[in-house]
Amino acid sequence: MYKKTALLATLLLATAAHAVDAPDGWQTRRDNLMTHYTPDNIGDRIFMVSVLDPLPDDGKDEVAWLTMMADKLAPNYGEVLQRGEAGAGRGIATAIYRVSIAGKPVTIIFTAVPAGVGNMRLIQLLSEEDPALLRDHMDTVKRLISAYYAEGDSAETSAATTAQAAEKPAVKPAATTQGGPKPVTSNSKESDALLAGLKRDNMTIGGALTYGDYDCAVQMDKGMKYTLSLYDNGQYRITGDGSSDGEYQYSPSGYINVNDDVFLYNHTSTFGHGVRELAFYFTDHGKPGLYGQNIANNIIVVCAYSGAAKGPSPAQEAVDRAEAARFKWVTAPGQGVQDKDIETLLFHGEAEYFGTDITFVETQYLLLKDGWAYDNLQVPPADLDVAASRRHEPEHWRRWRKQGDNYQYEKDGQWQAYDATPVRPGKAGETLDGTYTYSTSSGTLYTGSHVSFSYLTFGKDGSFSRSGYSSSASTNYIDSSTFANSDGVVSGVYDGFQDSGTVTVGSTGTGGKGEERPGHYKIDGYTIELTGPDGKTERKLFFFWADDKNISVGGTTYSREDK
Repeated sequence: MYKKTALLATLLLATAAHAVDAPDGWQTRRDNLMTHYTPDNIGDRIFMVSVLDPLPDDGKDEVAWLTMMADKLAPNYGEVLQRGEAGAGRGIATAIYRVSIAGKPVTIIFTAVPAGVGNMRLIQLLSEEDPALLRDHMDTVKRLISAYYAEGDSAETSAATTAQAAEKPAVKPAATTQGGPKPVTSNSKESDALLAGLKRDNMTIGGALTYGDYDCAVQMDKGMKYTLSLYDNGQYRITGDGSSDGEYQYSPSGYINVNDDVFLYNHTSTFGHGVRELAFYFTDHGKPGLYGQNIANNIIVVCAYSGAAKGPSPAQEAVDRAEAARFKWVTAPGQGVQDKDIETLLFHGEAEYFGTDITFVETQYLLLKDGWAYDNLQVPPADLDVAASRRHEPEHWRRWRKQGDNYQYEKDGQWQAYDATPVRPGKAGETLDGTYTYSTSSGTLYTGSHVSFSYLTFGKDGSFSRSGYSSSASTNYIDSSTFANSDGVVSGVYDGFQDSGTVTVGSTGTGGKGEERPGHYKIDGYTIELTGPDGKTERKLFFFWADDKNISVGGTTYSREDK
């Protein structure tokens, strides 16, 4: 915190208490030191931004302060279904909670922004799980939060602003692409004039981009050095001082947008303050290079081409990794382990913590009547090639025995009890009725918070559909002079559920959870066959556990929603 006089602090607090005007098409009202914003014609749906007047931070940092406030306020709305971990960056903190309001699941995104010396402001977005609401109104929410951030940030001294501007944000890697680089869209007349006025000598700006590795150096005391790899599919990879990957943009005029962290991005202020950052591709005597400059802080990076990329693109690496991870020890469908050869299947699940992420790790143990047990089951037993598995992964096979009602396995010559419980296979032709949910949440200090929900809905008639919902709150940097440049401050998107269990930005659906066209399913023992609308059939490991309240599909547990 920066120490200032009590008079100045009072003046800053008075400035920060000002409420931002309601956007077009929105209504606003004041209530108990809080300003509420709601879209017009919202009806009885839940979608509201509530902004508290500045409150003392009590000496806490933004994460601790937000956690304290969110924990206090979330239960006031209803039963807390899921509690998110707060993440922060550039003085902004976010956390995502999920609560039940009158029996309806509602996501709350809590955001804390600075509000002058020794004060913070809490902003809450309440949204029922309706993708149309997020799609229609999230851009306005971004602008509101950005405006309040800029208002609070302007209350700091110019020294504080300068010190903060020297830091750089973390940029979340973009989704992979199969095409070439997309064109730069953030250049402006001011950027064009600056680029045209540069001294050229033997330098040519723009033209056909040369793909491959570039050795980059930031020209300042103890400046970072890194290798930038540009691929012809529009992806990049950064290695060296920090690492990241994602998509880049390039236009033949020379403009290139890679990553704001490494000073290779074009930014122009929306308030007439001119060009803030400039980045372009050039050739000098035919040698390719990149130039980037943070004009406000006079930070320059120069990159020299060093040859073809030494490693694969992120997309190709993902393909290679998926192939390496693909379970290969399978038979033709139904030609593996038969039901008569199975003693039981045991299940163990526990939460594991990786930083601020929580992952529910699940393990299945297949016990065969011949006395052997297998602990790496990824496919239905009916499709498991036991001979190939024992030959290629013998470390996953052990002897087992039963002592009373307990199962034990042999390890290093000693018998140990399984920390696992038997599960129930499905009956041949058994059907389900209802929706089952799998949810995840995560948060990091640099990318903010994310929650996602994947749904499997089954009908007694043998139909099924997949759907999904996710909401993210990231904490990327916002310059106080350009609050409209707010991509990533808060984003909530509806995403269609894919076969892999992940979500893909940009797909659409119908209904409150975006259900796709129905497919068909068939249960037979430890196998479930899922046939999608396109006719493609998948065979996945399946069983019930926890008194049939949970089902496991492909090694992932889905819990039944109460009707």
